[in-house]
Amino acid sequence: MTAPLVTIGILCFNAEETIGRAIDWCLAQNWPNLELLIDDDASSDRTARIAEERIVNDPRARIIRQAQNKGAGGARNTVLQQANGEFVAFFDDDDESLPDRIFEQVRSLTAYERQTGQRLVACYASGVRRYPNGYVKPLPAIGGKGDEPPNGPRVADWLLFYRLTPNWDYGSGVPACAL
Repeated sequence: MTAPLVTIGILCFNAEETIGRAIDWCLAQNWPNLELLIDDDASSDRTARIAEERIVNDPRARIIRQAQNKGAGGARNTVLQQANGEFVAFFDDDDESLPDRIFEQVRSLTAYERQTGQRLVACYASGVRRYPNGYVKPLPAIGGKGDEPPNGPRVADWLLFYRLTPNWDYGSGVPACAL
């Protein structure tokens, strides 16, 4: 059986300093069936050129060049519209992820779907933010601790109205780059 296709979307804007590294980390994922969509949101620097050079020989990847800046929401929507994957993961233009990030997220998603019968499931990765001064900030994923992972309409209540459910672990939030 073939592994399901996972689309990785990288949103970028004026990221010439970091985009090459972010692409390398995405393409180094150990998931066997990947598609990489890079949405250049009308950068005015060399971001698009660097991205094109990085993916020129990789048939799994392509760049989407916006003529007009749409912002992060518009760029995410473009990636979702053009994604062919059964699963979609987002990376920021300066992200580095361990090679098994996609593998572990798909494993978690499919296990949860089998266990609960749910089909609309989100999975957030934990992370670490490292600063130039050496400071390290752990970023635990939502639902990483506790008996019941956040689910259903109560997650929307938290996201939209900051209504907390007792005994749920909200981690460090729900950044799109960890989805």
